[in-house]
Amino acid sequence: MKGWVNDLALGVRIAFGGGRSSWRRIALTGVSVGLGVAVLFVGTAMPTAISERQERQDASRVVQSGERPPGVDPLYRAYTPERFDGEEIMGSYVWPGGPRAPIPPGLQRIPGDGEIVVSPALADLLASPKGELLRPRFPQRVVGTISQEGLIGPNHLLYIAGDSTIEQTERTAYYTFGFSSVWTSRNVWFWAIGLVGVVVLLLPVLVFVTIGTRLAGPERERRLAALRLLGASSRQVRRIATGDALAGSVVGLVLGAGFFLLLRAFVERVELFGVSAFAGDLTPRPLLALLVVLVVPALSVATALVTQRGSVVDPLGVVRQSEPPRRRLWWRFAPILLGAGLLLTRIGSFVDQSALLRSELTLVALALLLLGIPLVLPWVVEKAVRRLRGGPPSWQLAVRRLQMDSGSAARVVGGVAVVLAGGIALQTVMVGQEASVMNRPYQSDDREALVIYLPDPAGARTDEIADDVRGTAGVRSVTATRSFTIQPAGQPKPSTVVIGSCASLRTVARFDHCQDGDAFRAAGPVADVPGPGDQVDVLDPSDLRLVSGRWTLPEMLDVPLSQSGLVGQVLVTPGALRGVDVGRTSGKLDVALDLSVPDALDRAITALGPLGRHSISRISVPPDPERDAADYRTLRRLFLAGTLLVVALAGASLLVLALEQVRTRRRPLAVLAAGGVPRSTLAWSLLWQNAVPLVLAVVVAVVLGSGMGLLFQRATILPLRLDPTGIGVLAATVAGMVLVVTLCTLPAVRRATGATGLRVE
Repeated sequence: MKGWVNDLALGVRIAFGGGRSSWRRIALTGVSVGLGVAVLFVGTAMPTAISERQERQDASRVVQSGERPPGVDPLYRAYTPERFDGEEIMGSYVWPGGPRAPIPPGLQRIPGDGEIVVSPALADLLASPKGELLRPRFPQRVVGTISQEGLIGPNHLLYIAGDSTIEQTERTAYYTFGFSSVWTSRNVWFWAIGLVGVVVLLLPVLVFVTIGTRLAGPERERRLAALRLLGASSRQVRRIATGDALAGSVVGLVLGAGFFLLLRAFVERVELFGVSAFAGDLTPRPLLALLVVLVVPALSVATALVTQRGSVVDPLGVVRQSEPPRRRLWWRFAPILLGAGLLLTRIGSFVDQSALLRSELTLVALALLLLGIPLVLPWVVEKAVRRLRGGPPSWQLAVRRLQMDSGSAARVVGGVAVVLAGGIALQTVMVGQEASVMNRPYQSDDREALVIYLPDPAGARTDEIADDVRGTAGVRSVTATRSFTIQPAGQPKPSTVVIGSCASLRTVARFDHCQDGDAFRAAGPVADVPGPGDQVDVLDPSDLRLVSGRWTLPEMLDVPLSQSGLVGQVLVTPGALRGVDVGRTSGKLDVALDLSVPDALDRAITALGPLGRHSISRISVPPDPERDAADYRTLRRLFLAGTLLVVALAGASLLVLALEQVRTRRRPLAVLAAGGVPRSTLAWSLLWQNAVPLVLAVVVAVVLGSGMGLLFQRATILPLRLDPTGIGVLAATVAGMVLVVTLCTLPAVRRATGATGLRVE
């Protein structure tokens, strides 16, 4: 056992004690493994983040019970969400029914009349210049901020205001907060794409751990050969190699933890699809984190030991197999074929998009497709370079070198290909979703229509509220109507009566003549609709089981409707109701906006502020497909940036590989230079040697990535779209990386081709 420990310790000492080259190798290995470990730590923290968010959301839910619990006073609450600049502001007006009313989570006390408590994000928004249009909606005095216990995330826009005028009935009474609910996604597509992203990001971790362990392999093997010369056995050499690999993986674990903590510090500034997380939520589960700590070194050690199968380390050096073994094809393509087959079986099966979250087969298919890329790429590179012949000397030198050993280059670019393919697949899916959002059918006036619903008692002030909104900049017109419900005696089906001026009624029905006092009945299936002279019950709007009065219907003219969904309605002008007590009514405002005026929508909603926002039941905001598509565009750009970052890391790996090749080929390069081969030819040979595997990797990544994305789009009934811009950016980045790597190796080539390169010791 002591011998094992000594051999492992010797491997660690060699890893750190080999001079600048060893430090460069250990640094690159650590960064490569560290980035992967950081991603793994994020994955292990996701269950905690989701559960913490859900627990706070459940704790903030109010529970309405038909029976009043003993010893608890009611909290009267009117839920009144707002919208500002495309963002939803959640909130409610509350009033305690006694000293023992429940206190909302995150508050020290229930705000008094005219007081308001806001979340930190809403406080910042109100204090900013951007919140100038928002401040009139909240004229109350701010008396505090909501703590983390009452917020879903750091960017949660939430307010709780005190108001003694809200309706205080059993319908608005609440006695407790918090209940467990079945988790459902606010945006199914966000979580579906997130799951695909996890698969795409976690698989390259294994590839990069493998790549990082195999970097500087020849240099490591020469050191092991020196140890054999000193008397170490082959088993000792393997144990020393294990210690060397463990050193790199441990450095990677430490750096990965640092990268994760750095990312955690900035996580509260990131918000996608309205979802954000507190830094404390991003805490890895202990068992999962322990699994990462154990798996990463084990994978590094296994990779280091497998690497030695193709060479024999003896005291006089490293003997490699003179002819690389032919790579078998069938098992390399098996994961790709199996993954594609699984995706093909899912085509058309996600008409209900929530099924995306229930399809483990889809994630398995994507994982198999990505796993097949690093398996297929060495075979593709080998077959491609084997058939290359002729060309200038620089090309022939590069091709011959790749023919002798294409595996090292293929392994380095394998990680690039996996990330590129995953990034292209994700961007293809999001481009399809963007197109789906932008292509949704909207009526011509949808984007310029704001609908405001005013329940009783605000319905009685419909005309007053309409006048205030009508005088707001950016509002072209306001159509105000009121309504109440009637039911003929002995008939179970009620009907709705719409009250409005002739101009207002013309927006819902078509008629030639109208004056105050006229009444109309919607044309259509009118068998169950009361007719002229019928006596009907006027129903209480708070409880349709109660009758608040009776009314005899006047003469009515049947007219066609200009809006769908109103068949069977009675339309009356105010004059037709003179002397009739119809009780309480609900109101509705149809606001036509001029979107050429900046902030027209927000100005119109702000005009409701002084009128008592808690009396407005719902605001139907016009759809904005461009804003919805912008969320997917932002996520697509983030994935593109992450892909480019990983490509840059692969470029660093390729640079180290190129510098190592220059060092190992120092004497052949010096002999070529002494024989009259220009240094430019040698530089060009390095360029081709780097470019050929990368070009092949890009081709494989584009084909498989686009195929994955298109299959996923087909499975989810999305429009088939590609992202040529993103693919072009990635291809241009790879081309630039080849040039940068070649330029960085030129000083090493110049030193290697000098006269000192011919020296033999």
